[in-house]
Amino acid sequence: MTDCNQVNWCLEILKVMPTFIVGCIAAHISWQQSKTAKEQSQIAKAKLNLDLFNRRLAIFEETWSAASSVMRSNEPVPPPVSMTNLYPEAYFLFGSDVEEYMKELAKKMTELSIIRQITIKITSRLLIRSLHRVSLKVGSAAQLWRGFVKPLVLT
Repeated sequence: MTDCNQVNWCLEILKVMPTFIVGCIAAHISWQQSKTAKEQSQIAKAKLNLDLFNRRLAIFEETWSAASSVMRSNEPVPPPVSMTNLYPEAYFLFGSDVEEYMKELAKKMTELSIIRQITIKITSRLLIRSLHRVSLKVGSAAQLWRGFVKPLVLT
């Protein structure tokens, strides 16, 4: 009777073996899938960072270009509209602190433009006054010169 129990036991093990093997294969496949999902997640994060970098760089370059053009110009130049149109995108990509910084920069650029306008007006007025004074001095010097030269020529 013991032989029969051993045979039944062996048969039961043989019945369970395919299920066990299939379970092990499924576990291995799911482990590999989780590994692949982690790698894809890392790739997606890297791509998101690259996309954000490219969009942030475009905002930086536009802001830098606007500030540089105002600083290089000798004429009064207000901040370009292209820079002020970037406020919502800057808020979305950077946050409120960078948006506020850009607004403050535009405000300073406007103030610089106003200061340049005032300076140009004052400078032109001073230049006109100086030229007028010089012309008066030159005129009186010319009269003196003529008065000095005439007596010499007559003698």
